[in-house]
Amino acid sequence: MANGPNQADLMRMSKEDLAASVDRAVTKAKGYKEKAARAAEEVMEFVFAGLGAGVAGYWLGSIQREIEAGTEGYDEESLKFFGVDKDLGLGLALAVASQMGFAKKFKAPTRSGGIGMLSFWSGRKAFQMAIERETEE
Repeated sequence: MANGPNQADLMRMSKEDLAASVDRAVTKAKGYKEKAARAAEEVMEFVFAGLGAGVAGYWLGSIQREIEAGTEGYDEESLKFFGVDKDLGLGLALAVASQMGFAKKFKAPTRSGGIGMLSFWSGRKAFQMAIERETEE
């Protein structure tokens, strides 16, 4: 009965034993269902973090394209909001909103999107620093 009772075992069981067996099976099934739900939530957090980074990249890339095209109203300051990089500012705003309760039932995706934007900003800045650093002779 390691994997549960077989047909012969079921025929010999009392009503109480059958009820207990059903209860164990239901409890086990609920545990699997809860694990699957947690796993799905965790996967979605990764998805929203990736989306946050992707949105930041597309958004800033679109602004940069307009700057390079010489579109009126676009300059290097278009990449900033009150002097702060837009991806950094929005990433921080999303992180704060998720922690302060402003996001309510969307707390996890808001937090993950913020993490994605902050990760994008960090990677972008590190990339720029590596390119622009002075080489030692």
